Amino acid sequence: MAPAGLNPYQITRYRTRGYVAVRGRFGAADVALWQAECDRLWQALAVEPGQSRVQFREHQNGTAIADRIDPLLDVSPVFRRVSRDPRIVAPVESALGGTAKVVKAKLISKRPGTHGYGLHQDFPYWQHMGMPADHLLTVQVAIDPATEENGGVELWPGMHREILPPPPENPLDVAESAVATETAELIPLSRGDLLIFHSLAPHRSAPNRSTNPRRAVFVTYGREP
Repeated sequence: MAPAGLNPYQITRYRTRGYVAVRGRFGAADVALWQAECDRLWQALAVEPGQSRVQFREHQNGTAIADRIDPLLDVSPVFRRVSRDPRIVAPVESALGGTAKVVKAKLISKRPGTHGYGLHQDFPYWQHMGMPADHLLTVQVAIDPATEENGGVELWPGMHREILPPPPENPLDVAESAVATETAELIPLSRGDLLIFHSLAPHRSAPNRSTNPRRAVFVTYGREP
């Protein structure tokens, strides 16, 4: 049986709120493979100096630590297969309303004490591609649980209709004043869950205040013309 796409309720939720969680898409054996691949990648990249794909993030101890591998798929056959897995592609194509292609992917480890990401929309980073915002989305593939304590993703429902005004210091982010009168929703995820969100859905994440990492792969897809 082919993997299911989104059901009508989930499609409506994605279109009205700008995001939808898909639960239990992958099992324990898949997650164990991903966790092992995370360990392999960090070990492999750690011995290669000057890795431009390794990005650092501020830490609560005042330093910066390696947190992100971006781009990802050219160095990881495991996650390349994940990005093409029908269990992801089917719901993505339901949301996009057409055939999906992978645009890029990244691995974020978010180890304990690592800072989060500020308020932003993804589309300003992609609009140079000339694709409509409705034709782009991102999927968070949960390797570890995502919770309030470890910095799960917060999104603002229904605010994915336009590019929101940026702060003066960063034209690619979103000013806090743009969402000040609205309420965010933090989406908890279990291992193997997916979070699919529109390229204009404003979102952010808090620091990881737990004692465990919050590893996740983020895959961006675009709809084929």
